[in-house]
Amino acid sequence: MFAKRKFLSVALFAFCLTALRAQEEVQDVQLWTGVQISKDLPKRFSIGAQYQLRLDNDVSQVKGSYFSANIGYTILKKYLSVELEYRYVASPDKDRHRFGIDLIGKYKWKKVAFTNRLSYQREHEYFNSRYERGHEPTNYIRNRFKVRYDLPKRFEVYASIEPFVKISNKFRNVDRVRTVAGAGWEFVKNHHFDLFYLYQIDVNVRRPKMGHGIGLMYGWDIPRFKKKKAKKS
Repeated sequence: MFAKRKFLSVALFAFCLTALRAQEEVQDVQLWTGVQISKDLPKRFSIGAQYQLRLDNDVSQVKGSYFSANIGYTILKKYLSVELEYRYVASPDKDRHRFGIDLIGKYKWKKVAFTNRLSYQREHEYFNSRYERGHEPTNYIRNRFKVRYDLPKRFEVYASIEPFVKISNKFRNVDRVRTVAGAGWEFVKNHHFDLFYLYQIDVNVRRPKMGHGIGLMYGWDIPRFKKKKAKKS
């Protein structure tokens, strides 16, 4: 009898703890979709652009439109590159400008590819010598580790994890972690779809927000256009 009461007490405590955590956490379902293009340039340079639409609040409202452009340079072919990025976000809440620099390391072993992207990013709502409290620029260091596996018929699967380290506004710690799992398909040469699931959780906060996102992106890698040979007369 005592053991039964003890079991019920423990079960009730676990249930209350779970219910309390569910109240503290804020769940949200999101949708990310868009298009991106990229092109290799001479002398190890590359450029790219992307538009992305994000919906949140259980896919009931627009979170924002994300426009970004980047230029990259390959330091060591197949192994190391650097990238500069600018992103503009137009949202119902507030617009934002983000500047970033990425150092990207790559290594491939047979059909498995490993990528590590170390980023520094600074984001502004506006530009001024002084900022209102709560509207100061934010600085982040992000490190994304990604593993990709190539499958037959131009399919691939991948997974990644990325902590966000905030280093501004008197805060020096990880404030969220993002994990992604997805699959890509090059259905025509240089044209591909990317379908993924994203899970992101806030950390070091009292009421963490947990985001579950489904994403679908279309990409086009612009090929080098060959010059037509002049016909001999």
